[in-house]
Amino acid sequence: MTISAAETTATSDAYTTTTGTKEADMTTEMITTATSTGQTTTTAAPETETTTDIMTTITSEAETTTAAAEAGPTFRIIASGGSADGAPLQGPDTVEADVVMFNPPASEGFRPRTYILEPNTGRVKDQDNGRYLCGYYQGTDWVQSASIHACTGTPGPNQPVEYLNCEIFEGTLFCTLPQARCDQREIGMDLTCETSGNFIFPYFYLSAPGNQYILIGGTGLNLTPIELIAQEV
Repeated sequence: MTISAAETTATSDAYTTTTGTKEADMTTEMITTATSTGQTTTTAAPETETTTDIMTTITSEAETTTAAAEAGPTFRIIASGGSADGAPLQGPDTVEADVVMFNPPASEGFRPRTYILEPNTGRVKDQDNGRYLCGYYQGTDWVQSASIHACTGTPGPNQPVEYLNCEIFEGTLFCTLPQARCDQREIGMDLTCETSGNFIFPYFYLSAPGNQYILIGGTGLNLTPIELIAQEV
């Protein structure tokens, strides 16, 4: 750094033992120190990166926890009671097939299905083919039961097919389905249904001895009542 004569004289008057060269050295040292301090301050950046890493880890853990909650437990449905006692619910691997039943004929290519319960919807979903379990209303007027199959069509209120709403309590699968009033205007046509907001079907039955489909209905049906066990896998 170059210092003028005036600056050197002023410095000598004020500090008789300090030369202009020394002052320049000191000034340089001060600048260097200030620069060094500035450089030290910039070391906060790695802390920001560390904080970002921590936040990323927390976010990742939260996303993992949320995904696990949405997935719910995986289980097989086992009949408890009646002629299907102890049998797993089975169905074919083809996505197009909607039939699920206990003890199917060996020639049909059925196998035990594994299901997932979605906690946010209460729906039971096949882990492999993604099909949900639905109730299909049977009969006309105020129908007394619905058969359970893999969902097809457009399930929902006022439709002939509706999603089961389920929960697992102490290893047992409990489900409900709204009762519906249905009408078939012509033979061969689909049912036109109006679902009730006040009445539900809460009980499971076998459709008939040797014909081991599941029905869900109300009380007083002349059918074999069963429970459905959710056997975790």
